[in-house]
Amino acid sequence: MTRRPQTCLLLPSIIIALASSLAARELPYDVLDSIVEVSDLNDHKDLMKTNVSDDQGPTRPIYRLDLDPDYVAYYEIETGTEYVVFSAGPKTGDFREVESGPVPRPTDVLIKQAQKNGQRCEKFYRLSPMGLTICKNDHGNVVAASYNWTADIPQVKLIYV
Repeated sequence: MTRRPQTCLLLPSIIIALASSLAARELPYDVLDSIVEVSDLNDHKDLMKTNVSDDQGPTRPIYRLDLDPDYVAYYEIETGTEYVVFSAGPKTGDFREVESGPVPRPTDVLIKQAQKNGQRCEKFYRLSPMGLTICKNDHGNVVAASYNWTADIPQVKLIYV
């Protein structure tokens, strides 16, 4: 008879644990498959040790302006020593791993750039296959970019067709 109360305590604990794991970010199949694939090739050995579904953790969503505003186009994942950007699926036209490199990851750079200007990044957008990325604040204004349009190009020419 003393086992019944113990079982009653165990069952709610299991339900709470399952609910917590379901509330964590669920990555699309294509991203999870890519993680397994590149980890098997030993390209990114620390990726399998990273808790990629932790909503407060190393995974950041990146959007595209030409896709549905709620569609996460890419996931940027930091492993501690490097970052990897994966395409979320076929809607992006990109295949699997689209970018990787040592930390700091691009979104961290944008966050610091925005903070220098007294701003905060709310949402990240990838604008080109070459990795041009911006972040917008909560008002939808661009507050940081991975490319300095005014300093990196000596002269901009508009060509009308």
